[in-house]
Amino acid sequence: MAQPMKVKEVCDFDLNSYRGRNLVLFFYIKDFAKLCTVEAIAFRDKIEYFHSFETEVIGVSKDPVDTHVKFSEEFSLPFTLVSDPKDALRQRFGLKDFMKCRATVLVDSVGKERFRYCSLFDPVSHVRETLRVLSEL
Repeated sequence: MAQPMKVKEVCDFDLNSYRGRNLVLFFYIKDFAKLCTVEAIAFRDKIEYFHSFETEVIGVSKDPVDTHVKFSEEFSLPFTLVSDPKDALRQRFGLKDFMKCRATVLVDSVGKERFRYCSLFDPVSHVRETLRVLSEL
C-alpha cells in the first residue's frame, strides 16, 4: 500500500525545501485523463527506482486540491501533487504552452535544472528517460 499522499497548493510549495535531493517535476494536463493517469501510474510503479537515486517525484497540474486528493487516493500515488491553476511552476521553468506539452523537469540536489523532456503522446517515456538521465548523473 502506498504511503499517504500529499497535496499542496502552489503557494505552499517551496522548491528550495528539496535542496540536497534531486527533484522530478512532471507537468501533466488533467487528473483522471487517460494519458495523464498512465503517466502518474508509471511514476508510481517506478518510485523505488527514483528513491534509489535520492530523487523525489512531484506531479503538477491545474487541477484543484480536492481533485488531486481523489486522483491520488484512487491510484495510490505515493508522491506529492501540486495544484497550480495559474501555471506558476510551469512558467518558472519556461514551459509556456500547457496544452501542447506534457513535460518533465529534473532538478539536481543543488537546484540546477539537469534535464527537460516533452512528449505529449508517450507518457511512459517520461519515466524511462528521466531514470536514464538519473543513472548517468
